[in-house]
Amino acid sequence: MNQQAQSAVKPSKISSPVIGMGIFVFTEVMFFLALISAFLVIKAGTPEWSIPDGITLPIYTTLFNTFLLFLSGYFLWNAGSYHVKKNLEETKSQLTKAAVFGLIFVGIQGYEWIQLIQYGMTMHSSIFGACFYLLIGSHGLHALMGAVALLYFANVFEKTQRGTIHALMIFWFLVVGIWPVLFGLVYF
Repeated sequence: MNQQAQSAVKPSKISSPVIGMGIFVFTEVMFFLALISAFLVIKAGTPEWSIPDGITLPIYTTLFNTFLLFLSGYFLWNAGSYHVKKNLEETKSQLTKAAVFGLIFVGIQGYEWIQLIQYGMTMHSSIFGACFYLLIGSHGLHALMGAVALLYFANVFEKTQRGTIHALMIFWFLVVGIWPVLFGLVYF
């Protein structure tokens, strides 16, 4: 390519990490839509669809946990705002808070699972249990990966490209955004 043609090519306003994450998140949305569709089809076609006897889902605990996940998203949104303003110290602080609240969310979910398993709700106890652990577990795995990534990038922030932070925000907002759908679908 000659020099005139090179100068005519404008750099992309969207960074490579953001484009890559956009493609990845699209596939993750399709994955969760497939899980949700399967859940709804199984629920509609299973006459004995119910939570196993003697088990009550911890709705209020999970509602509080949902608030913590939203709080994590709020801190990440703040991190993005501070990042644009080039306030590196506050960006790092907000990323760390987002990561900590994300890890607390995963920890509380893990505790709930241990309790439910002790009460007898397993993947083998009922079709509801299998669907519950598949849907909520898939989300929990995404939340764990996202929270660990937030924590990692909070610690290496100064060496990170701007697009990487935006890509991470896209992924975390998927995790935060899909949760109310799963919570409402499975817990109610």
